[in-house]
Amino acid sequence: MDGVLGRMTRAAIRKFQSDRDLPQTGEVSEALIAGLYRAAGKDDVKAGHLYVRQNHKNVFDVAVSVKDPGKPLGTHIFTALHFVKGAETTRWTAQTIKERVDPSAKARREKANDLASPPVAASTSGEALERIEIPETVRALISEMLTPGSSLIVSDSGIMAGVAGGGTDFVVRAL
Repeated sequence: MDGVLGRMTRAAIRKFQSDRDLPQTGEVSEALIAGLYRAAGKDDVKAGHLYVRQNHKNVFDVAVSVKDPGKPLGTHIFTALHFVKGAETTRWTAQTIKERVDPSAKARREKANDLASPPVAASTSGEALERIEIPETVRALISEMLTPGSSLIVSDSGIMAGVAGGGTDFVVRAL
């Protein structure tokens, strides 16, 4: 979520919550989001989002499911190698961005004596791709647009607001 929840937005959320017999908090919650999806005729809340850009412009975006959404995907950049248009397969290179460990976070964990439960390791590049469920129609559309040098970025971070707008390309945040 980004943006500001103002007075009118909170009032609209409380009204929606009241109409759906949800706790009237005026806050965004998992119950609110699930209720919004049901009201829109959608069965489930997708854990991920796929953005397609070409020539520094948004082409389309779609919600996608992610298997085991509580486990980090990590950050991976895939680049399509040279291929003949219409080929059945494409070879890719993959680069995994290793997350830097924030020294202050480690110090806090040591101070709290919380080293018994290490952070969950992110997926490998192959595991990350296997966990993302892209509808076949979307796959076919992307296949038609694919050219050598095309990139696929998988990240837990999402798009940085204002950075991937018109005239720019994707920016990968490596924390």
